[in-house]
Amino acid sequence: MAEEYLEVFDKTVLEKVSKERLMEHVQRLCKFERVSGTEGESKAVEYIVSKLNEYGVNVTVYSFDALISRPKDAKVDIIYPTLTSLKAITHPFSLSTPEEGIISELVYVGQGKQEDYTFKDVSGKIVLADGNASPEKAWIAQNMNALGMINISNEEVPHEMIITTVWGTPSIKTCHRIPKIYVLSVGRRDGETLKKMVSSGKVLLRIFTKTETGWCRLKMPVATIEGKEEPEKFVLVGGHLDSWYYGATDNATGNACCLEIARILAEEKGKLRRSVKVAWWVGHSQGRYAGSTYFVDREWENLNKNCIAYINIDSPGSLDTTVYLLESMPETMDFAEEVARKLTGLSVERLKPGRWGDQSFWGLGVPSIDCYSMLPEEKRANVGGSGGGWWWHTPYDTVEYVSPEYLVRDTKVNLAITLVLANSTIFPFKFSKNAELYAKILEELKRYDRTNTLNLEVLEEKSRRLKILFEKIEGLSKISSKEAVELNRMYLKLSRTLNPTLFTFKGRYEQDYAVDEPYIPGLSKIMELEKLDGNLAKFLMTTLLRERNRVSETLDEAISLVEETFQKITK
Repeated sequence: MAEEYLEVFDKTVLEKVSKERLMEHVQRLCKFERVSGTEGESKAVEYIVSKLNEYGVNVTVYSFDALISRPKDAKVDIIYPTLTSLKAITHPFSLSTPEEGIISELVYVGQGKQEDYTFKDVSGKIVLADGNASPEKAWIAQNMNALGMINISNEEVPHEMIITTVWGTPSIKTCHRIPKIYVLSVGRRDGETLKKMVSSGKVLLRIFTKTETGWCRLKMPVATIEGKEEPEKFVLVGGHLDSWYYGATDNATGNACCLEIARILAEEKGKLRRSVKVAWWVGHSQGRYAGSTYFVDREWENLNKNCIAYINIDSPGSLDTTVYLLESMPETMDFAEEVARKLTGLSVERLKPGRWGDQSFWGLGVPSIDCYSMLPEEKRANVGGSGGGWWWHTPYDTVEYVSPEYLVRDTKVNLAITLVLANSTIFPFKFSKNAELYAKILEELKRYDRTNTLNLEVLEEKSRRLKILFEKIEGLSKISSKEAVELNRMYLKLSRTLNPTLFTFKGRYEQDYAVDEPYIPGLSKIMELEKLDGNLAKFLMTTLLRERNRVSETLDEAISLVEETFQKITK
């Protein structure tokens, strides 16, 4: 049944990718500091729309309100045992201190994980933690009643980070998670100074933070290139438009890549089987993915019925990026890896998808692909973008760190993945990999169910049965066009059935928090059971029984769907 992935489109299309156009876009976009809700972002939107109009591409500009937080100023003053000031930055959704600042004692908490607080009284104090600021670290510190938090960058320059765990604009259900703590970051050298001081005795600090948090009216362009045979079905391609500072590699390069994909597909639209939508998300860096989350809420029905897959494009074309990483759902992993490997000649490392980068579509179950280039591991900074470059989320992310040749390479990879999804007769999915992952995770979770209360063997057996059914489907040959329609309908429904349970707590209508979780996150809470006793253990078991039922129903629905489809196409 399998098609040769790169045979479903004319590969000469890839040669249309223009280095000159890509770099022109990067140069133009880097004239603006594209912070959400500012004039710079608005000018970037205008530029994107003007280029799409020039290319003859239909574009819709969405306008919506989002809760945006912009850091303005920060400082750390050491007032005991010495007097000195340190440079610092604050972060979106940090509280603002009074003008005179806040004075408190400093406590070192390692990496800021929950276990790092054991036997430490941090109530009303300022905690000092290694590594970049993060939502999870800030939330833990707040729950431990810390007054403030200082994060130590791994580099000499601190990285801009957003600290709210709320994904997208808060709802009435999530607004209680808006941070209520003062959060700052300092460079590595100043951080080491603070660590040495606090290891020797009492340290008193005065911290200053100022953020500007409020509602902003944002505009967000989404282009549509219509397919010829199944125009209602579409591949969604997107990357965030807003940035920190001029954001050359994060994400002006991604915006240029999206523009070039839209231009080329517009020229090829008569050859597209299905449609392609290309989005430039706003509210990413200062609104915790507010734009892509709004798009999910606003276009939920259309996405649910018709979106084949989402391709995220963030930080392509950085200097010296000679390694490829692939974060993908199991069913899309094989084809995306093959495309990237064949086009680049590079090995591709497979990773579990991370809860970052406008991955706002998991709850719906839309298959997600993020294939990106990185620096070799030995040269890579501990950062979340720019190919692993130390300049990520700093004022130094400028055009000098863009590789025009690698930007062309990465654009070709993303264009090819898009074309395979848009043009394959049968969606290039292998749900046997999805079922295999269910079985593996359930087998691992069984050992935590010491009393066999959840009877996970039954779920494991269902997932293995599902894998066998998928392998039968995937092994079919000589599929007619009518049968292909049935298979694609099944694949679309399967993604909406299997992925929400595999990747989310909250399911199809809500967004999980901006914190990484294991596969089958609801049921994986069983790993915490042995740490609890009394009421908490019993409360958790009640939750786990319900999550077990959720997994069971998910697998039952998938089995029924595959069996029904198999019968239809093998009559």
